[in-house]
Amino acid sequence: MLIAAGVVITSAQLKDANPVVQKRINFLIKWRQMKAERLNIPLYMVITNATLLAVAKSNPRTLEMMAEIPGIGKRKLELFGREMLSFTSA
Repeated sequence: MLIAAGVVITSAQLKDANPVVQKRINFLIKWRQMKAERLNIPLYMVITNATLLAVAKSNPRTLEMMAEIPGIGKRKLELFGREMLSFTSA
C-alpha cells in the first residue's frame, strides 16, 4: 500500500508491524536526519514522513520504481534517489 499524496504522517506514525519494513523506516529516519544536518535544511525538505513511509513500504528496486512514489519528483530523485536505492534494494 502506498501513501496518498497530501497525507500528513506524524513521526509517531512512522511504524510498521513488519520488522523488515520497520528496519527500513528506522534507517531512512537516521539517513534523513544526517542529510538534513549536512545540508542545513529541515527534515521534510529531504523527504517528508509520508514519502519516507512510502519508500520503506514499497521498497523500490530501481530509480524508475522510486520515481513512482508520491513525493519523489525529478529533483529528489536526482539528489537522493541512488543513495536511497543503495539501502532499499540491498
